[in-house]
Amino acid sequence: MTILKPSETAALERAADAPMLAQVERWAAVNSGTGNLAGLIAALNLAVVIPASAQASNWRHVFSTPMERLIGREIHVDRASIKPGRLGLIFKERHIILKGNGIQKAGSSMDFERTVDCKGGRSQTYRTSIYSANGKRSPDNGPQESPVKRVDWDSVDGGVLRLVCHGTLP
Repeated sequence: MTILKPSETAALERAADAPMLAQVERWAAVNSGTGNLAGLIAALNLAVVIPASAQASNWRHVFSTPMERLIGREIHVDRASIKPGRLGLIFKERHIILKGNGIQKAGSSMDFERTVDCKGGRSQTYRTSIYSANGKRSPDNGPQESPVKRVDWDSVDGGVLRLVCHGTLP
């Protein structure tokens, strides 16, 4: 039998108490095999808590790194921007492209100003800004105000909106 040093025992005890263990246990409880679409959607809806010290300003990661790799982008929401307005709540959202897709290159980003009607299940993007990988704002920022649309609560976008509506952003 191997005997651990006191410093190793202390490290194991800290790790067992860490929020990371609870997060891993939540991930493990989801059957997210490729043949299980409902499990993949459930896994996408698991948020990771990133310490405030690791975040700039009030932007919060919405999904875990493995889910970001799966969807090809990081999604952040500015927690401080969430307030009443328009359809119900307004907020700022940022997507950082991880995998180029022919239209957007890896490293480029998009900032959105959005509104959501949490009870009625409707959302709208009313301002879009697109930035190249070098940080330059694109002259073509697309439509500034999209039509109001129904929320698909089981989609990636629905997962983001659910966290905003429930006030449960990491």
